[in-house]
Amino acid sequence: TGTRSYSICPAQSVTYQGTTYSVTGTYVVTLQNNQGCDSIVTLTINQFSVPNPPVVSSNSPIACPNDDVTMSIAPVTGASYVWSGPNGFTNTSPTISFKATESDSGMYAATIYINGCPSATTYVPLEILGWIELPSEAFPNVVTPNGDGINDVLDLNSMFTDCVPYTFQLFNRWGNLVYEQDYGSAPFAGKDQGGAQLVAGVYFYKLKYSTFEKTGFITIIYEK
Repeated sequence: TGTRSYSICPAQSVTYQGTTYSVTGTYVVTLQNNQGCDSIVTLTINQFSVPNPPVVSSNSPIACPNDDVTMSIAPVTGASYVWSGPNGFTNTSPTISFKATESDSGMYAATIYINGCPSATTYVPLEILGWIELPSEAFPNVVTPNGDGINDVLDLNSMFTDCVPYTFQLFNRWGNLVYEQDYGSAPFAGKDQGGAQLVAGVYFYKLKYSTFEKTGFITIIYEK
């Protein structure tokens, strides 16, 4: 006569003396020894419940790369916590916080374990609204501010976000600064810094952004 006790998670089972058990309960197992005598074993199976999926909060989306992101799993008594995410990210704290770069964007998975049994997974996205965008090779080189709605302005704001500062400077043929723009200011529309219309012709520009610098020429044309 003896007892055996096993605890299992849902979808698990225990095999004892050739018989598989997967439901909570008490089972009486009769065995025979080498002398043909009966031996009684009381087998107790305890199947734990599946934990509820974790409740997760996050401050995503964040505005820019290198901003702080925080994700938290609501506390559950007796639970342990597991996070996984892009680039092999793992963590076992209920709350995670880090400075997020572009490569950190993606889906993060949160799972809790109670009595060693996993819950269903809750997924939370990490999204970065502003990216460091660099001007394309096809940078505009002509502005025709004649009111026809085509190339009337040079809108650098559409090429950048407020996550990366930039400065656009325009110089005339004598090297005099005639216009300067940064993110959020009005796009260049053929007028100097004081609002006076610039004469048609070729102007030299200097564009600085992040740690980069781009230079070139822009032609102002007024013909309709």
